[in-house]
Amino acid sequence: MMRYAKETEFHFVERISEQWKRQETERGICFSYPVMENAKGFYPYGFVQKNDSAADLAGWYGFQIKLAVWPNIVLKTGMLSIQVKVDFADQAPLVCAVNVPVSIPNGSDAAHLSLDVPLKEFPLETVRDDYWQFVTAVTVELAAGKPDVSFDDIQKNGSSIKVLSLCACRDRFVSVEIPVRGKSGEAGESILYDGVMYNCTSETVGIRLFQKYEGWEAMEAEFVQNPSGEYGKECEFLLPGYSSRAFRVRVIVPLNLAPGGHEETVLCVSARDGRTTSTQTVRLETMRSLPHPYIYHNREGWREVAEKIRRYPCYQPAYQEYLSAAEQWEVHPPLAGKDYCYYTEEETGMMSAAYAYAFTGKREYAEKIALFFRYFTDEEDGYPARKRGCSQSYVQEGHYFQHLAIPYDIIADAGVMTGREKAAVEKSFRLYMDILDIRV
Repeated sequence: MMRYAKETEFHFVERISEQWKRQETERGICFSYPVMENAKGFYPYGFVQKNDSAADLAGWYGFQIKLAVWPNIVLKTGMLSIQVKVDFADQAPLVCAVNVPVSIPNGSDAAHLSLDVPLKEFPLETVRDDYWQFVTAVTVELAAGKPDVSFDDIQKNGSSIKVLSLCACRDRFVSVEIPVRGKSGEAGESILYDGVMYNCTSETVGIRLFQKYEGWEAMEAEFVQNPSGEYGKECEFLLPGYSSRAFRVRVIVPLNLAPGGHEETVLCVSARDGRTTSTQTVRLETMRSLPHPYIYHNREGWREVAEKIRRYPCYQPAYQEYLSAAEQWEVHPPLAGKDYCYYTEEETGMMSAAYAYAFTGKREYAEKIALFFRYFTDEEDGYPARKRGCSQSYVQEGHYFQHLAIPYDIIADAGVMTGREKAAVEKSFRLYMDILDIRV
């Protein structure tokens, strides 16, 4: 098992018929989410909500259902009409009707049906994917107006339907998860992307990973499964049903790529199970690193600003104001007893200290910013724990993070932060972007 990729944290199949509570209804079978004894229900997760009493299916493919149908259930039309109803913790139920042709071979006791019910077939706007965050129950039942047909979990006198399995799957076939799909590095540096392949079906599938060339690529992807193995232009393996496999992708930043230049690498994932073939692509964006600072100005640009301040008296009042604010700024740990880290006004001291360092080059200002980031990225009490940076709303949070990125860019190469501390800053920013994915 590869140590550089985690295979257990990414939930890709919800085995509803095996793990949820089952109860017969008037026309079908209802599966309810199993709520733990000490469940809290809704709880804050930064500016969004989570719920430990519901399944989060946002972004998933849909439901896969296997049924057994006995002869007497087949209507004169040869069509089985069922519907799938989904209940939510905070929204109205959604219902999707499914018509399935049924043919029972001669000499067979029953027909076995496999059907997919994608989430996109439910009556919901495509922009409302967050609707699926809090699923509390799934019911498979006969369509209304079919009272003459029984729907039971066990066979009754040769006239019934049995739910053999019901799963919610992240993907129709295979799901590919590469959490970080964009990185930067120096010319000639090997950039590594860790990923995990998930089989969302019960059957063993054959996997082939390779690069798809669109033309004029300067970067070539190489793949490996085993950390002690050799990289190759493609990677092939068998993936058993409902299992996962880690892999790693390597690309090398070209020597002739200009700083800030970037290229998209298209990975192709081919999966086959003997009956079905699925092909999907994943895009990676790799850039040659730019030396810090670069957001507002590069080093030369900041020197020019400092020279203008020295040369033109009209800039002195604003310059002195920045210096004064930087001097008065007292760095402290996140606020005690609050669900956020700092009052929004904290960004004033942060930005002032960044400007002061950019203007003067005095290390004391950079050290103040570095100390702030140590507090802010603390796993136990900082942003990773609270998931709210400022004291205002979701909109101001975005502005607040802008005012974290700019000071970090200015002092990143000042020699006041270790590699581990810089990695903690990146982790906090990626956590914020993950929350954006939930909310936006």
